[in-house]
Formats: sequence, structure tokens, C-alpha cells
Amino acid sequence: MLTVLSNLVQYYVCRASQKIAAPFWERYGPALCIVTAAILLMVHPTSFLLKDFRFWVPTCKDKWGMRAIYSCMYTGFVSLAYGTIWAAFGGVGIPLDALRQKCLPL
Repeated sequence: MLTVLSNLVQYYVCRASQKIAAPFWERYGPALCIVTAAILLMVHPTSFLLKDFRFWVPTCKDKWGMRAIYSCMYTGFVSLAYGTIWAAFGGVGIPLDALRQKCLPL
């Protein structure tokens, strides 16, 4: 999982560096979303590793601790999807018609 996410981050940073005349958020916005997603998505597997090595036992047994771990995971998925859609369609305000035309050609 770490390999896939780090390669995805490298791809989006490389793709952002090719846009020369774009503002900062237009260039690096999707890459920052993917970096955030990579960090948040790695919380869940890391917590299991730390639990197996008995470094982080109380958090995994606590109801609120597990909710925090799962909220990091789901927020990471949302950030990953948002960054990918942002990079694919080139902007923050994505009209749904454009999304339907590109994803569901009829």
C-alpha cells in the first residue's frame, strides 16, 4: 500500500511540475490532496502493525480510538478521490455534466 501511494504521489508531483504557467493551487492542489490521502490512508495499516508489536494497544481497544483510525481512513479515501477528480478535470468546481460525459459516454 505504501508503494502504491508513494508512486501515486510521485506521479502527481511530476505532472504538476509540467504545468509552467499555472497558479500554485492549480499546479499542486491535486498533488497536495494525494499527499494528504497517502498520510491518512497509512494510519490504518500502521495502527495494526503497532498493535501486533504491542506498542499501541490501548488505542485499538478504545472505541474512540478506533473511530479516529477509521475516520482517518475514510477521510483519506475522500481526499484521494477528490484529488484524482481535480487532476482529471482540471479545476475545483467540476460540473456534473462534464463528469457524466467523460465517465459515462452514451
